[in-house]
Amino acid sequence: YPRSTIHKKVIMDLRKIKVVRTDDFDLIKNLHKEIFPSDQCIKHKDSNAYWIMKYKDEIAGFCTVSSFTPNTLYLERAGIVEKFRGNNLQRRLILTRERYARKNLFKKIVTYTKIYNISSARNLQKSGYELYIPEKEYADKDCNYWIKYLDQKKK
Repeated sequence: YPRSTIHKKVIMDLRKIKVVRTDDFDLIKNLHKEIFPSDQCIKHKDSNAYWIMKYKDEIAGFCTVSSFTPNTLYLERAGIVEKFRGNNLQRRLILTRERYARKNLFKKIVTYTKIYNISSARNLQKSGYELYIPEKEYADKDCNYWIKYLDQKKK
């Protein structure tokens, strides 16, 4: 899609983008509804952590994680508000959650993307994630599953 004026402004001021941890589940739910209006809303509060991405006084996006197994972190949801898309912000949210995983001694990270979500798949690939087949599917049938080993040793 064509870049709007805000895209050019955001690109020039990317250093002003801040990612901050939040405990405000209602804020996360509302962002989810705004960014993914046709997706089922997040219903639970059992995520280990939530972050929001801010540009000045505006919220540019959010992300969440939860513990999948004691050694595996699950990248739940991440979304960028439409006018901020196209600035590699999703990759920054991936890196934020990877830092969290390392700090909390997780050995690997898993997630999934819908097969038509090419931009998220590219961002995961560029961040070192690989396609894998889980022992038990944990998402819809039309999904690709991704994994990243944090200690670089595949188990």
